[in-house]
Amino acid sequence: MLKKTIILVVDDDKVLCRSFKDVLELDGYKVITAETRVLALKAVGKTPPDVILVDIRLPDGDGLDLIKEIKQIIPDVLPIIITGYGSLESAIEAIKTGIYGYILKPFDVEAVKKIIKKAIEKIVPEIEIFRGRVKTWEKEVAVIADDNECLHSWLNKRKEKYKGKCVKVVLITKKDEPKD
Repeated sequence: MLKKTIILVVDDDKVLCRSFKDVLELDGYKVITAETRVLALKAVGKTPPDVILVDIRLPDGDGLDLIKEIKQIIPDVLPIIITGYGSLESAIEAIKTGIYGYILKPFDVEAVKKIIKKAIEKIVPEIEIFRGRVKTWEKEVAVIADDNECLHSWLNKRKEKYKGKCVKVVLITKKDEPKD
């Protein structure tokens, strides 16, 4: 069985965080919320997310800096900015950090859900390593791949990381159950 996609919502607005949690959990996602940069980093350490929704302005730091910190821990996390203080400068800086989306408040919930869905669909056709779970599983890696080319690409990118180690790879295709 595939794991639920994990979304981390980071915003100092408790009501907004709760609303995102309620709406996105109805769509089948696991949602974690944090109201500060420090709490977000703690959450990432406990449960690495696949997608992060981050406000640019946080009470204890800058959202773009937080994205950079999280991307150092989880390089292929998909960040989406949510902000009420959008500017051309912040959008350009956000693009440089590798964001997937830039959403201005107030926003349409359905539009945000579409952006999240597109971000997640971007993961699946390529390769999904259950992010950060290698540390948890230690010797087991789950990979979703549509074809051998995707699997070979994934293996080539990580051969140095796993060189000399015994690693169990579970291949999951869109049509199949997990196979060892």
